[in-house]
Amino acid sequence: MPSLVGSEMCIRDRCVLCSNNSFKIVGKYGTGTDAHPQVVKCTKCGLLFTNPIRTQDSLLKLYENYDKERKDLTSHEDKLKKSVKSITSRFNPSKLSENKLKFLCIGSYTGELNKIFQDMGWDAYGIEPSEPCYKISVQKYNCKNIQNTIVEEADFEENSFDYIEFWHVLEHVENPIFVLKLIYKWLKPEGILNLGTPHSNYLVDLIYQKYAMYYSLGGPHTFSFDKNNLKIALEDIGFEIIEHVAYAKPKPAKTLKQRAKNLLINVYPNSVATLQRVQATKPL
Repeated sequence: MPSLVGSEMCIRDRCVLCSNNSFKIVGKYGTGTDAHPQVVKCTKCGLLFTNPIRTQDSLLKLYENYDKERKDLTSHEDKLKKSVKSITSRFNPSKLSENKLKFLCIGSYTGELNKIFQDMGWDAYGIEPSEPCYKISVQKYNCKNIQNTIVEEADFEENSFDYIEFWHVLEHVENPIFVLKLIYKWLKPEGILNLGTPHSNYLVDLIYQKYAMYYSLGGPHTFSFDKNNLKIALEDIGFEIIEHVAYAKPKPAKTLKQRAKNLLINVYPNSVATLQRVQATKPL
């Protein structure tokens, strides 16, 4: 068990993925904040994480007013409906006539996505740690099955869900392997997990690790996987990967740095692949 550092942090003496106990410090001054003074990289599997790391209770406090930062998804409603229609088409039609398909959104925020799934005939569930976001999902969007809790304390039966959305939450938890094992338990055989998370150890990131004064983890971000060690984590648990893509998104070029990044996205995208998307299934 990791030893405690105050009530907000604990120290990990082993990597949660490979149990290696040898770490390399990246970024001369860690994250550059007192909250996370150090970022380390496992010398065996390459997993990046803050160490000391925030406890679950400390992470939960960060989301008390998370709705203030929430982007409204209603402007993308048509696009999301097309996406849900496409997801629905991947399941056996005979199954649709027997029972409603079951959807789980981990990090359901203010409930827009849950509402769309619900309106399109799914039995939609959610997990949301922020109480203000949870209240909006229930009061504004009439979401029926949202648990106001963290994923580690959510309660669902084994083999419950046909489709689980786990979009940019993995990098916010204290123990990502434990959470992925929960998701595997909740997913039905032949169900689909849609996972998004930052991607580390691309070319620019590797240069940054060596020369940066501080490293870009910290705040609510506890872990950063690369494509290889995320694949290992998922397959070790039992998932079968359907699709796994590392990518980068261009942004408005307001600075020289962003213009350079946008150029690299067009010329050599793997060098700046800051994000990754995985679709995986639970075999029969």
